[in-house]
Amino acid sequence: GEPLLNGKVHRGMVKGARFIMDTYGLRRIVATLPEDYTVRLGGHSLGAGTVALLLAMLKADPKLRHRNVSGFGFGMPACMEPQLALSLRDSLTAVIHREDIVPRLSFTNLVRLREHFNNPEEKAWCKQQLEEDYQCLWKY
Repeated sequence: GEPLLNGKVHRGMVKGARFIMDTYGLRRIVATLPEDYTVRLGGHSLGAGTVALLLAMLKADPKLRHRNVSGFGFGMPACMEPQLALSLRDSLTAVIHREDIVPRLSFTNLVRLREHFNNPEEKAWCKQQLEEDYQCLWKY
């Protein structure tokens, strides 16, 4: 992970967030808005993760932290360490469908999944499910 503020974050997403902040000028835009403006950032999947990182950057900026900035994300992937995520809980809303794998996909969870599927009982169950699916496919 890439260091950001008090934690590590997804390297690719923070690269995109930094580009939006500095090259596209989000930091400058927010700074020039009237003080009473509300800024809401939103995104989906990769964009949701980028929004979370942008929000963290804006909240950490001494010149902008007093601004009313919030965000929302749909299907947000795991992109930051828990303590950084917890620091955004009052200003970031994540909407996740119960069966969406993207928000749950992380290196740690992939290792757990590998261990789970290497279990002989699980291998047998998966083989049975695949065989049933294969048979159903040929019936139609």
